[in-house]
Amino acid sequence: MRTLVSALILLALPLSATAQAPAPTESVTVTGSAYTIDLQGTRIMFPDEFYKFTGSYDLSNGKTLSLYNRGYKKFATLDGEVAHEIVATSSNSFVALDRQLKMKILIGAYGDVSGELYMVATPDHVAKGDTSERVVAFAFH
Repeated sequence: MRTLVSALILLALPLSATAQAPAPTESVTVTGSAYTIDLQGTRIMFPDEFYKFTGSYDLSNGKTLSLYNRGYKKFATLDGEVAHEIVATSSNSFVALDRQLKMKILIGAYGDVSGELYMVATPDHVAKGDTSERVVAFAFH
């Protein structure tokens, strides 16, 4: 009887493992008030602290996020488009003053980088009167 129960448990394990594997996605859209980009918790980050974050990051949607500073001001651009002035919200998180971008950047011990970018996507159907805010999330590669 123990052998039969053990065999059934062993057969069920591979099925549960494959059922839990997440499907790969390039972006996630969050609508409504479930997620918003706000300026709460901003803190001062000096240029020497911000230096390790400057540079370009490849995103899961094929675009490139670039971070740079001019004096004490910090900026983020997406594929070289409009520059958004950003402020730190923690030691590795930033938000744009215009509340269009929010990002978290994790730099590993060996220089490996991971993170996520949240940005407000303009609704395609604004003309129809839909003004719901859509926030799209992208992972760093």
